[in-house]
Amino acid sequence: MPDCIVLNGHKSNVFALCFSKLGMLASGSWDKTVHIWNPVHGTIIHVLNEHTGWVRAVCFTSDGTMLGSVSDDETIKIWDAVSGKCCKTIEGEVEQLQMCSFSIEGSLIVSGALIPIKRKTTMMMDESKPE
Repeated sequence: MPDCIVLNGHKSNVFALCFSKLGMLASGSWDKTVHIWNPVHGTIIHVLNEHTGWVRAVCFTSDGTMLGSVSDDETIKIWDAVSGKCCKTIEGEVEQLQMCSFSIEGSLIVSGALIPIKRKTTMMMDESKPE
């Protein structure tokens, strides 16, 4: 059985995990941060701390260079996974964001939310179009 590596860094429960094609691991936590890890060595590459609410989900683009995160602060953030810089913050009128996913080519990100039955919504942002 292979050795187990414990990744220490978050100050609260980890709620979201995702591997990238480049071998990085992203984790989102109730401590309002996203960590990008080198899981082989157990080291933190970046701590992304621009969310003001619990991080509910993280997702990488298929090439592993961009990372999406959603939070209880009602934002979707898109990060450069290599540099750790926030590239864009998407603010919507949707509460309780719970998940996110990039399209295969990485130009679209979608997010789902827990909202009243009468208002089921999916947000989608085309990253190929300028603001």
